[in-house]
Amino acid sequence: MAKVVLGIDPGAKGAIAILSETGELIEVIDMPASLEANGRQTTNAPLLASVIVKSQANRIFCEFLASRPSDGVMQAFS
Repeated sequence: MAKVVLGIDPGAKGAIAILSETGELIEVIDMPASLEANGRQTTNAPLLASVIVKSQANRIFCEFLASRPSDGVMQAFS
């Protein structure tokens, strides 16, 4: 079985990159999102989990998120 690597840019407007072990881009998938009652987009965790499982990745890298002092909490983590 070929080895697969996932790169995840979290957030409602993020994406998932699926790469071969040698770094060749296989596919890019928009982050699965859902609308909340207040109209904001959030990550749809069950759909994200299904993408991860279906990819059969053996390595997953996720962008580290942190807020800056000048950012509001909602701005930094939306």
